[in-house]
Amino acid sequence: MRRPDPLRLVVRRVWRGMLLVTLIAAITACSGSSACDSDLIPGQRSTSRGPWHVVIALDRSGSMEPLALEVVDSFNGMLNVLPADSYLSLVQFDSLRGADVTISVKPINEVRPLDSEAYRPDGATPLYDAIAEAIKLGFRGEAVLDATVVGRTLIAIISDGVENASVSTSLSAIRSTLAERASAGWAVRYFGLGPDASAEAANLGLPASSISELALDAGAVGDVFSDIGGGLVTSQARC
Repeated sequence: MRRPDPLRLVVRRVWRGMLLVTLIAAITACSGSSACDSDLIPGQRSTSRGPWHVVIALDRSGSMEPLALEVVDSFNGMLNVLPADSYLSLVQFDSLRGADVTISVKPINEVRPLDSEAYRPDGATPLYDAIAEAIKLGFRGEAVLDATVVGRTLIAIISDGVENASVSTSLSAIRSTLAERASAGWAVRYFGLGPDASAEAANLGLPASSISELALDAGAVGDVFSDIGGGLVTSQARC
């Protein structure tokens, strides 16, 4: 049997020692500062620790009908992944029922799964009205929940099309409010299913790091909800 090279063994031990020191230093720095807060969006950090309030604006317009079953299954799968101390709000939107708040600042363990009756796509796309309602839910979360939630709000917008049915909210108002909330520490993610939806995200003034461009298919829907749930789990694990 070939004997190991003594010099190589020494180098390997030194390298392992350096790696351990680096790891300990990173853990110490994370536990003692806000630097370990979520990086769901590069360049955007939450301003405090504590449970997340996840606010989802979910497109329920008619063009989403072929993906309805995947939306229901993927949403329900996300419920099993989100951190146990998180809170959830949901606003579904279409032109027939408007921006419809179906879940308002609920602990994740009290949220009932969606079914085919709760998610029935139809009508056009009042996107701006829905985002405005999602922002209201974000403020409601800050008012209702413990102070640790302030600055740990995630607005997740999921749409497959462009704005064409809002009745009470303008693009300029939404752009201004989103920018203000991002500056305040909220995380904003836009999941565009298909090229039209992705172009709409740019109209909202969101940075490229906040926009996920996906295909308009069932696999992409699953990726969206996995991203939302898994991103928060990864964030919490770091701290």
